[in-house]
Amino acid sequence: TKNDGDPAESLSTLWYHDHAMDHTAENVYAGLVGFHLLFDEVDSGNEKDPNPKSLRLPSDEFDIPLLIQDKRFDASGQLVLPDPTFDDCKNSKCFRLGILGDRFVVNGKIQPRHEVSRRKYRFRLLNAGPSRFYQLFLTKNDQDQAFVQIGNDESLLEAPLDVPADKGILISVSERVDIIIDFSKFDLNDKVFLVN
Repeated sequence: TKNDGDPAESLSTLWYHDHAMDHTAENVYAGLVGFHLLFDEVDSGNEKDPNPKSLRLPSDEFDIPLLIQDKRFDASGQLVLPDPTFDDCKNSKCFRLGILGDRFVVNGKIQPRHEVSRRKYRFRLLNAGPSRFYQLFLTKNDQDQAFVQIGNDESLLEAPLDVPADKGILISVSERVDIIIDFSKFDLNDKVFLVN
């Protein structure tokens, strides 16, 4: 995608979802959503890129999109959709009024885990939930940890932003945030959590 030479307008972390009239929110809630990642000579998707303009950001298995949603499941594990016969849910109105799930899912899994190496990773966070805002923190042993933000919505920031341990990062509905976490500062077998 052309950016007319302004690096602040470089597109990198995008997402797509269904736009059916009056049914967008419920279709996103049901999982009809995904990432669309773009690369250029600055954000090349190759951390070993010899191009001097390249930022050499973590790539391949070290560049991980995280699609965050909250959902409700019934006792059999099926996704619960609002009852369309309820008065406030006529014509998908219940989604326009907002719905909050009781389970957080990342890439469709409840409380997933991922083993990491002691190195830098890029995480592309997307709040694809219908209503909830998240204040995300990185924690180890109930102690908040600092990390670095490098992007918001579709563009990279002009410079990396240190996110203090006690601040975390606020991410609203449909918002994207790219962060770098350096796991080399942790010990082998440490457990680190991304929490709301």
